Amino acid sequence: MKDMEIQVGALRRALAGTTPAALVDVRELEEHARERLPGSLCVPLTALAQQLNSYTSADRIVFVCQTGVRSLQAASFARTLGYRHAVSLAGGLEAWRQEGQPIEGGELDQQAGGGT
Repeated sequence: MKDMEIQVGALRRALAGTTPAALVDVRELEEHARERLPGSLCVPLTALAQQLNSYTSADRIVFVCQTGVRSLQAASFARTLGYRHAVSLAGGLEAWRQEGQPIEGGELDQQAGGGT
C-alpha cells in the first residue's frame, strides 16, 4: 500500500527536518548488527507487539527491513493498533544502499570470521 510506504528521498528529507521519526529495524538482531541505518533501533518483528507501547499514536515511526517486506507488515500491524503515522521504508535497506545513503555495521561478520 503506497500510503504506508516512504521513499528513500522522502525519508532522507524527514530525517534532516525538525520533526523526528523513530527508525525501527524489524530484522533479527544478527541482521541489524551486520548492517543498519544510522540511528535505527532493532525491534525484531516477533517482538514488535510488546515494544510498540513505548511509542504514542502520534509518533512518526518508520519501519525498516532488508527489502521492505517485513517492514510493511510491521507498519500495517502498527496501523491496526492506532499508530496512524507508521510507515515502511519502500525497498528497505537495499533501496537505501542503492541510493548511496550511509549504512553502519559490518563488525559482526569480521568478528565471526565468516559464515559457518
